[in-house]
Amino acid sequence: MPSAAHKPAAKPAAKPAAPQAKSPAAQKPAAGKVAGTYAAAKAALKPAPVADPTLRPGGYSEPGNKKKKKQGQGGNQNQQQNQQQAQPAAPVAKPVAPATKPAAPVSKLQDPAHNPDPTNEYAPNAAYGAVAGTVAVKGEGDAHEIDPNDVEQGALGDCYFVAQLASQAKTNPGRIKDLIKDNGNGTFTVTLHLKDAAQPWKRVATPIVVDGQFPQKDGGVAYAKPGDRGSTGPELWVMLIEKAFAKHSGSYELIRGSKTKDGDVFGMMSGTNSGTISLGMGADVLLQRLSAALANGQAVSFGAKNKNTADEALQNEAKTAGVVLNHAYSLLGVDAKQRTVDLRNPWGVRHLMAFSVDNLKKFYDSCDVAAK
Repeated sequence: MPSAAHKPAAKPAAKPAAPQAKSPAAQKPAAGKVAGTYAAAKAALKPAPVADPTLRPGGYSEPGNKKKKKQGQGGNQNQQQNQQQAQPAAPVAKPVAPATKPAAPVSKLQDPAHNPDPTNEYAPNAAYGAVAGTVAVKGEGDAHEIDPNDVEQGALGDCYFVAQLASQAKTNPGRIKDLIKDNGNGTFTVTLHLKDAAQPWKRVATPIVVDGQFPQKDGGVAYAKPGDRGSTGPELWVMLIEKAFAKHSGSYELIRGSKTKDGDVFGMMSGTNSGTISLGMGADVLLQRLSAALANGQAVSFGAKNKNTADEALQNEAKTAGVVLNHAYSLLGVDAKQRTVDLRNPWGVRHLMAFSVDNLKKFYDSCDVAAK
């Protein structure tokens, strides 16, 4: 007989037979019994629902772009995270780099390497050469570092131009100095008030960049000459303004008095066109007008009569008086009592000092007056 340790386990009791279905009337609980007993039994027979990870508690699908709910706000956080990971990420458009905008071309007036044609009829073989210097130097006898003594015309027929520079240097040297900026790199910016192409009666401030290269002839500067010499070289202000105007005009040849399109240098410097004084008025009234202009800080220049239209007698008289016909002069002073004027020749020599007002009226036919 086997021992108790090896005694086989007792067979499970036989499964009770399923109760026979009762009629609907019989399924209804009897009055007075607890209704929850039947409901609990019915619920036990219903199969447990299977969780659908794509359904929210309300029963509708979770949108694919729905953001993950915060912890503790309901729903299965892990299921929502898994769902989001399963969806492919929308492709992100790669930013397209904007096309590089080409740099604006430098205008010829702003390009210091662009130099005007250096030649003219008096210097047909002129070529550029470097001249190291500074804008202005106060030399011996100068009242200001910008002074009429600095002006000397070269082998170019632009006496009207340099004569008006000397006149302005006499009455308002600061105006000239303000026109020129030393850029500190061997270049200079000269700002001239030039005629507007669309409205030529107006003037527009126009910066022109020039370098230290100037036309050379016979081993020296061909046109406007250097002025006083300082520790860093000669002063260049006359040369710089002359070159800037030649650059604007296209060449040195095109700023000759017979070819220029703008002979009002006073207007270029101030931005306001110059006026005139008639030389046909009485001598004493003329002297008063000239004295008042100088006292008011207005530069004055004169133009001698054209030698090609003057008769032989006038030409001889002019030569005797030391007057160069068809030439411009600067007014430096007026002596109303002595009835004389002091005129400066832009050549730097043959000035007309204590020149009688009667000769002024005889040999000159134009008088330009700068704006104040």
